[in-house]
Amino acid sequence: MKTQPLLIAVLGVLVVALLVQENRTAAEVERMRAEQQAALAQNTATQRTPRLLDEPQSALPAAPVSQTDELAAAQARIDALEQNLDSVVDSLNTAIERLNHSEIAAQRAREPAWSAGQVFGEPDTMSAGDQRTAWAPATADGGTEWLQTSYEKAVEIAQVRVRETCGAGCIAKVAAVLENGTEVVIWQGRESAGEGIVDAPFNAPPGLTASGVKVYLDTARVPGWNEIDAVELIGRDGSHQWAKSASASSSYGAGLDGFGSSIRLNYGLSGDRLTR
Repeated sequence: MKTQPLLIAVLGVLVVALLVQENRTAAEVERMRAEQQAALAQNTATQRTPRLLDEPQSALPAAPVSQTDELAAAQARIDALEQNLDSVVDSLNTAIERLNHSEIAAQRAREPAWSAGQVFGEPDTMSAGDQRTAWAPATADGGTEWLQTSYEKAVEIAQVRVRETCGAGCIAKVAAVLENGTEVVIWQGRESAGEGIVDAPFNAPPGLTASGVKVYLDTARVPGWNEIDAVELIGRDGSHQWAKSASASSSYGAGLDGFGSSIRLNYGLSGDRLTR
């Protein structure tokens, strides 16, 4: 983890150096082009000047061929610099992406099992069933619950995709959360129950722009625990975003409500889970 910020810093310095070199080369090219155009203009003016009939053709000034060659060489250097810059930028983006994934994984690891924090980032629950790497409400079959997720940037929503990893089929409503907190319903109804891991898609109407999503569950519809691992926000611009933060009406593993205040739970330990 400590080496990744250093790598990004080194790559950033290299990008800046390449940009400076490219700007210098571009300025050199522009200077050479201006000189070439001035020479050509002088040549054209000379050709239009009356000359004696016996004046040899060779007396006219020749076009600056060497300058043209230098111009082509400078342009070639710019092309090479741009290719190097593209390669460095790609490496920098890859390093940043890996760093983000590592930070999200570390953040998830610090979150309590079955808490809303387990919904951060891309899916990491790879097998169906009751898994501590997914969010679960505080009680099974308790009725209405909700999970709210926020994303890096607001987009015109094309689709919301909810990854259900246990007890799929209890989603009752999906809403977009606008900047002012207003909720706009994307879908409402009765979801079909599913076995195993289910990536449930909910298409949004055109013109709906938001950076937040709220998923409502009716946990009484599907007996047992109902768990969600991730919520993906897909934009009409083709972008795909995973939640950067999340809150919930209740969380099994946290002992906290969606606003972070404590809830007193009179539970006993039975296996890996608490029971009344």
